[in-house]
Amino acid sequence: MSNRLGRSKLLRASIASTCALVSIASIGATQQIMTSARADLPVRVVRQEAFLTRVGGVERSGSLEFEIDHRNGFLTAVGAPSGLTFVLEATRVIRFSGDGRPLGATGRQGAGPGEFRRLWRGCVIPGDTLVAMDNALARLTWIAPSGKLVRSLQSPSGGELLESGCLGDGSIILHVPVSGNAGTRSREQLLRLFPNGTVARLPVLFEAEDIFATIRAPVGISAVGKRIVVSDSRTNEISVYSERGTMLRRITSRDRQIPLSDADVRKNSSLDSRDGAAVPRSRPIGPYTAPAFSDAVLSSTGEILLRERSTGRKESDVWTLLDSLGTPRARIRLVLTGSPAFTRVLQLTAERMFIMWRDHDGAAHFAWIARPEAFTAN
Repeated sequence: MSNRLGRSKLLRASIASTCALVSIASIGATQQIMTSARADLPVRVVRQEAFLTRVGGVERSGSLEFEIDHRNGFLTAVGAPSGLTFVLEATRVIRFSGDGRPLGATGRQGAGPGEFRRLWRGCVIPGDTLVAMDNALARLTWIAPSGKLVRSLQSPSGGELLESGCLGDGSIILHVPVSGNAGTRSREQLLRLFPNGTVARLPVLFEAEDIFATIRAPVGISAVGKRIVVSDSRTNEISVYSERGTMLRRITSRDRQIPLSDADVRKNSSLDSRDGAAVPRSRPIGPYTAPAFSDAVLSSTGEILLRERSTGRKESDVWTLLDSLGTPRARIRLVLTGSPAFTRVLQLTAERMFIMWRDHDGAAHFAWIARPEAFTAN
C-alpha cells in the first residue's frame, strides 16, 4: 500500500539522539508550531511482555472476557489514579481493583435510571468517580468507586454527545454539535459542565466532521488537569487550550495524509470496526486518505501522544510523543506478545501507560504497563 513507501527507512533499533526540528512563531499569545515527526524521528519497535495490572482474557482461564462485536464495538476503559479500572461495555460498567480483581458491574440495557444504550466515552474526576457518556441516550452518568449511581444528566446542549473529558476540578468538557440552517449539523463546539451543574460555552468552534472523507478523521478531545487538547486529523492540527478555552498553542503536522484507493479502503474497511468508525463497503465514494494521525492522548505531564494508525492488517500503530511545548521526542511501534496487531494507548502518565489490545481470538484486554524508556518524561 502507498502509506508504506519509505517506512523501512524509519524503522531503527533505537531513537535518534537529536530532537525533531520545529518551526515556532508567536501570533498574539498563541504559539504556532510546524513540525514533522515522520521526517525527523525514526520508529523504535518496543516489545512489551510485562504488565503492572491486567484485566480481560479468555473465560476458560478464569478471566472475564470482553468481546468487541456489533453490540459493544465501542468498548473502552478508564484507569483511576488509585488503581481502580472501569471497563465500559455497551450497556454496563465493570469495575476492577488495582490488582485486576473484578469488583462488580453497574448498568443494563435500557433507557431508565442506571440503564444504558451505547456507552461511548468515560473519564474519572477527583475521588475516583467515573463520568460515563452514553452517546445513544445523550446522557452523562456519574458512578462512584463502589459502583453506586451518583447522578445522571441529559446533554446540556439538548443534542448528541460526541466526545468528553474530565478536568482536575471535576468539571466535564463536552464536544457537542451546533445546529445550522434547517437543523443540519454544520459546526461543533466545546462546553464545560461544572460540578454545580452550570454550563459554560467555550470559545472553541470547528467545522463538523465528515466521516466519509477519510478512513478515520475525527475531531478528538482529551482533557487532563487544566489543559484541553483538540486534535483534528482533517487539518493535521492539534490545538492546546486552557480550561477557560484560551488557545495556548497550535501544532500543525507537516506529515501529509496518505491517499488510498477504493480497493485499499474495501480491503481495510474491517479495521475501522475496532474503533467504531464507519466506511461504506458497497458504494465507495472516495477519494479516501489515511490521516497523518488519528487521535491524541494528553498526558498528566502535559505531553501529547499522537496515534498514526497503520492501514496494514498486521502492523501495529505508531505512537509519537510530543513534549509539553509541542516538539516531537520519540516514535514507537508497540508490539505485545499474543496480539496480532491492534494496540491502543488510552492514558499516559509520568510513570505508566494504560493500553488496550485484542488477542488472536478477538477478546479485548486492558493493562497498565511501565512507561517505555523511549518515552522518558521531559
